[in-house]
Amino acid sequence: MKKSLSILLMPVLLLSCVSIQPELITNSSAQTSDSIRAESKIVPPLAILIRSTTVNSNANTRVVPMGLGHGKLYMDDNGCIRLGEQGPLIIWHPRSQLDIKDGRTRIINGFGNNPVFIGDEVSIGGGEYGSKPEFVSPKIPDACAQHGYWIAGPHDILLE
Repeated sequence: MKKSLSILLMPVLLLSCVSIQPELITNSSAQTSDSIRAESKIVPPLAILIRSTTVNSNANTRVVPMGLGHGKLYMDDNGCIRLGEQGPLIIWHPRSQLDIKDGRTRIINGFGNNPVFIGDEVSIGGGEYGSKPEFVSPKIPDACAQHGYWIAGPHDILLE
């Protein structure tokens, strides 16, 4: 019993002899508040194209809301694409595409309609959806979930 007790206490006794030195941070190794501020600049992300995942792209029939919304395509500081500055977040067809053309963000609706650009006045088919949709990809960021949702339909014609 004495032998097993001394074996158990040996590591504790050895550790008590070890000297641990705290690391001292000097001014030369610490960041200044100016460099911290420079690193924490918020750069707005690229546009986020939220797509529906429930539309069967191979189906001959399409079931979509048939309302018609009007407004300017607006992209906020979080990359959320809305129908107007305070309007609903647009949920696009799964085959919709997002790219940059001539320095402008362009959206090509998956229904095969005309491409539109952020800032264009549009009429867009579809309808409002009251609660946060779960059938989308990527998932809707909380920053985009403030003004409701518009499930995009097949009409996205420029109002000239």
